[in-house]
Amino acid sequence: MGLTPNRLARRTARASARIGPWPRRLAALVCLLLAAGSALTPAPPGPAHPAVGYASRLHAGEVALPVPVAAAGVDLVRPGLQIGLLAQHRLVADRLRVLAVHPGDQTLSGDSSAVVVVAVSRSRAATIAGSATDRLVLIVDELP
Repeated sequence: MGLTPNRLARRTARASARIGPWPRRLAALVCLLLAAGSALTPAPPGPAHPAVGYASRLHAGEVALPVPVAAAGVDLVRPGLQIGLLAQHRLVADRLRVLAVHPGDQTLSGDSSAVVVVAVSRSRAATIAGSATDRLVLIVDELP
């Protein structure tokens, strides 16, 4: 015959009575000390989730913003440079740090465009996005 739940409970109770309360209390104390020790141990150095891609090059409070621009002059732009953006003869943004440049393809209308990924604050990103309906032109602040 197998062990029924009642028989198993009785055997466990008898075994606990033979062992006594001190070893169980000692085991519980050791478990508590191990848990406290692991909670107080400092975390390993480095970020828990290392940033990858554009996120690794952003400063605190910045976001990566892809900006479609006219392809003219994109060959002068490199990651790390600072650029400005013009829309309809007005300055939309200046001193934007370039994270990446993606040259565009020729469109059906013959116009070519590119995408420049820049690091900006959220408020500047909203300003630039409001001008994104216009064709944006690059101003290169420093040449490579």
